[in-house]
Amino acid sequence: MKTDQPDPTMARKTKEEAEKTYFALLEAAADLYSSQGYARTTINEIASHAGMTRGAFYWHFQSKEDVIKGIWENHAYPGFNPVRQALISLPKDDPASAFRVQINRLIDVFARDRLVSRAMFIIIHNMEISDKEGDLHQFLSEQHQMFQDTIATAFKSIEKAGQLKANMDPKVTALSCLCLFVGMVEKALLPFMELDLETEGKELFASFFDAVLEIEPQRTKT
Repeated sequence: MKTDQPDPTMARKTKEEAEKTYFALLEAAADLYSSQGYARTTINEIASHAGMTRGAFYWHFQSKEDVIKGIWENHAYPGFNPVRQALISLPKDDPASAFRVQINRLIDVFARDRLVSRAMFIIIHNMEISDKEGDLHQFLSEQHQMFQDTIATAFKSIEKAGQLKANMDPKVTALSCLCLFVGMVEKALLPFMELDLETEGKELFASFFDAVLEIEPQRTKT
């Protein structure tokens, strides 16, 4: 007696269709969140904008908050993570120069990658999180802390190499760097704020680096 075997072609097709639906819903949600805000966007609107049903939405996402996590993980994180990995493993002999390169690389990511810049616009500008959305608040807080820890690790490496100017606290310098970056991105993403990240953004950071970094490593006298 013949036993029915699963059709691998059909299984692959089903998986591909599920992924297509997932990313269509993610794109629809990101488009609506960026244009009208997170709080004002309904699940019905997301499904309709994607040409899907409400049932299709709930097949892939538990809630609107779940979509925000998906936007971060699929749109923002892939562009950010390679830079993050480089920042936490700067070369020991000249971490300051490598740090400059990676920050400029990160600025390029925000300037050129629409998915990354839109995701950050949503999170910075168009998020209104209520007390009931504690899980989402914790998730976003963890992502911010990860970025802050990455910058702090980089400045510790720079200090250890003698490339941080005297009397500069690496923790405070890292926080200053983070505030400058977030403020710069926020200004650049607002439709009525004109700031070119690839030129003016890099110039802002060049001035910051010149203020806090030594051009030549300061060697401890023995």
